[in-house]
Order: sequence, then C-alpha cells, then structure tokens
Amino acid sequence: MVKYLDKNIYFCSGRTALYNGIILSNLNKKKIILLPEIICKEILIPFKKLNIKYKFYELDDQLKPKWSKLNKLKLKNISSIMMIHYFGFPSDISKFKKYTKKNKIFLIEDYCHGYDGYYKSKKLGSFGHISIMSPKKIIKELYSGGVLKLNFNIKKKKVNLEKKTINLFQLFIQKIKNLYIVNNIKIFIKNIKIRPSKIIHNDNVFENKLIDDMSLKIIKEKNYSLKYRVDQYKILYNFLKKNNIDPIYNLNKKDKIIPWHIPFYLKKNEYLNFKKIIKKANLNIIQWPSIPNELKHDLNIKKKYSELYCITIK
Repeated sequence: MVKYLDKNIYFCSGRTALYNGIILSNLNKKKIILLPEIICKEILIPFKKLNIKYKFYELDDQLKPKWSKLNKLKLKNISSIMMIHYFGFPSDISKFKKYTKKNKIFLIEDYCHGYDGYYKSKKLGSFGHISIMSPKKIIKELYSGGVLKLNFNIKKKKVNLEKKTINLFQLFIQKIKNLYIVNNIKIFIKNIKIRPSKIIHNDNVFENKLIDDMSLKIIKEKNYSLKYRVDQYKILYNFLKKNNIDPIYNLNKKDKIIPWHIPFYLKKNEYLNFKKIIKKANLNIIQWPSIPNELKHDLNIKKKYSELYCITIK
C-alpha cells in the first residue's frame, strides 16, 4: 500500500520547516547530506541540531552544480542532496531529478529565495521529496513564514502499518501545535509589549514554532502583490548593465520568476568604486551569504563568497 503525501505545513521560518521536514523524512542519520558550497549559516542549524553530517559539492559561476565532479562522488554513504534555487531562479531541476532517481537518494528542494514562481508551468517548491520555502523573505507584509511541502511516498507492506504511519504523522503535527501554543503563552507573558516578529525568532524554541495567525491569513488569502519585485529586478538589471556589471541572472519575459535580490560578482578593487555609485543611487548593496566556519579554510571557496554581492529589493 502506498500513501501519497502532498501537504503544506506552515512554520515561522524556512529553517524550522527544514528541521521538521528532515524529521518526517526519517533520513538515515549515519549517512551524509550533500549541500552546495554557497549556503547561509542559518540553514546549517537544523542539520547540527539533529546531528546529521553533511558534505559540500562545488558550484559554477551561475551557482549551479559542477555535474562532472558531482557525478564522480561515491554515494554509498549519501542519503540526500539539497537543491537551492538561488535568488528565486530555478536550478538544474531536470538534472537533479535524474541524479536523485538514478542514485536512489532523497531530494531536498530549497526555495527560500522565492515564492509563487514557476518552472515549466509547475510551481517551484514542488519538485523535491521535501521542499521548503520562506515567504517572509519575499512578502514584506509577513511577520513570519516558512513552508514545508511534502511530496514523497510512504511504502509499508501491511495496511495496519500504513495507518500507523499516518497516525504518527497526525500526532507529529498535533505535537507541534501543542508546543507552539505552550511556548507562545510563556513567551507572550514575558514579552507582552514586544512585537510578534521579535517573539517568533527565539532560537531556543524555533524547532516547534508555527507561523503567526496574521501572516498565515495573508498567505492563504493571497493578500499581497509580488509584481513590484519583478519590476524592481528589471530596473536594477539595467542599472548594473549600464555600470558594466553583469548580473548572474537575466529575467526574461517568458519567465514566471519572483526574485529575492539581484546578484553579481565584484572584485575588491571594483567594489570600492561601485559603492560610491550605489550610495548616490540610494540603493543597498550587501554580501550574501557569510561563509560558514567549515569552509573558511578553503581559499577558493572563500574567494567565491567574498566576491558575491547583491542589491536588495526592498
């Protein structure tokens, strides 16, 4: 018997969604998860909390896997691989799907840099065995927001075992809800005058935190517009091109992409001159992401991190 799960569970953040997605996936903790070498520190927290080992795979200048090297890896001790849609733009989805199917490993889809985007008429955030999203990065009206989408089969030999699995899933969700209520009451009593967004991001209880009711209502009712992000991206793209800088991604008319920020590479000597232009144009430039401690010893990777910049879309 096979039970197909296709559910959205709304948490306070993308990393919380990832934490619970890994638990529901029941991945073998003795095996390793493959992660891309360009990654934010926050996304590593769930793996560390669950004592899951990970290994980094190489990316090219377009932030896509170097498949020639990835295909040479021995996958005996690998349980899964993470695919990140950087800045909201689709990664090599078809290659990732083929790779995971061939090697019989789990695909974790990270779509935390976008929301409501499409790839070949199918919504991004629907391609992984589990998919995570962080709409609070994209929808400015939200106090919090992380989405876990489950798209995998649970196979059991007996019907009664399958029912047990479903019940366990329901109990898992109820447990999260109960802990969410208890933690919220405790925190609310101590922080009654603090804005919800500041209460929600308490690292000590983040594993069980669901989305706040106001943010969930905005998402469910689609009470937001993301068109301005597309318009701003196009304006910033032209701005960069006029200043002889090539953005990593071009937003074509046929694309149904909702971008996070607009990324590009700058060398240190170029940055100093460009910073003045940015300041004059009243724009905000940031480096993303900060390099994880595990990668600081690798000079080649460190160089990639130091030259990757983006202009924020507010």
